[in-house]
Amino acid sequence: MESIGQTLRQARESRGYSVEQVSRETNISRHYLVALEEDNYEAFPAEPYAVGFLRNYADHLGLNTDELLTRFRTLKIQEQPTPLAALIQKPSPISPKLVLGVVIVVIAGILAIFLVPSFLDLMKSLHQTTPLVQAEAKQKTVELTADQKTLDRRVFVGDTLVIDFNGKPYKFLVKSLGNELTLAGDSTVYKLHLGDTLYLDLDGDTTQDVRFFLKDISPGHADKGAELSVERLGAVTPLAAGVPSVGSENLTNTPAPGSTGVIQEAPIVLQQGSQAKPFSVDVVFHAPALFRYIVDGNLRQENFYNKGQTIHIDADKTVKLFVSNAGSVEVQVNGNDLDLGKNGHVATKILEWTKDAATGNLQLVADPLY
Repeated sequence: MESIGQTLRQARESRGYSVEQVSRETNISRHYLVALEEDNYEAFPAEPYAVGFLRNYADHLGLNTDELLTRFRTLKIQEQPTPLAALIQKPSPISPKLVLGVVIVVIAGILAIFLVPSFLDLMKSLHQTTPLVQAEAKQKTVELTADQKTLDRRVFVGDTLVIDFNGKPYKFLVKSLGNELTLAGDSTVYKLHLGDTLYLDLDGDTTQDVRFFLKDISPGHADKGAELSVERLGAVTPLAAGVPSVGSENLTNTPAPGSTGVIQEAPIVLQQGSQAKPFSVDVVFHAPALFRYIVDGNLRQENFYNKGQTIHIDADKTVKLFVSNAGSVEVQVNGNDLDLGKNGHVATKILEWTKDAATGNLQLVADPLY
């Protein structure tokens, strides 16, 4: 019987899809799609991530999702370790052959130590130099040239992103990878969490020129890098005469002159009042998604939810929300609808009471968490 990965790969190839195309359409990192097709489930931070991405991938390909998930769970059960009692055997008498074998091994070890005195020094030298060579090999320059619209690349600490814009190179250094990706420009440091989007105005004309989107990062595993998508929002330079331009795209919410060029999403006002009051949040799942919430900085819950499941949250001050598939949920705050985003988008929000500087009234608002 073919494996789960073989089923996914054959279905994708029969439909004429490339891995990159599926990654764009599902917003699942190419790294995780390849891991699913290779049955490499250790590549996922936790089992709920593997289940969620497998479900979304199978749905996208039109496969029998329930049957694939059943096979996955059966596989994980089979991989459970053997009970300790089954591994314990009664001691057997030591045979003369075993004694002879041990003597031969000991003699061979002694000879190896005396005949190859430099062996341990050589191994120590290799152990010390290999990580340095690997680190240097990972440090590279990634360039979005004038004729390119988008660039998707896995980056590592020390890598440099170079964006050619109007004949001028703009450089961004990958400073660190942890719970977030840190990019250093000429005079500004930018931090992106998983699913974050960063818009920048490179030439200071109040029009957004480039978009960064963090598609994948493994907290605590900087050696795995991070998958970053870079998109040019303006027109690209044709490769040769007669090649049409891709066209120009301008965002409507441009930053004020003198700002850093990062678009700050406007808060969504859900309710107004003269005093801050406790509020409730109701969530209905219309498709599978990983969902996390933190209530008043104390109660924290995270789980993978399926279609038809619901959540009710009561809060005094704040609620922080994180959802892996924004279009899969319907959210209401005190009975008011809150749109988190589209299918495949990662969304984060913080719900809290704030004071409107213009009117002095209190407002229950939803702001981006990062």
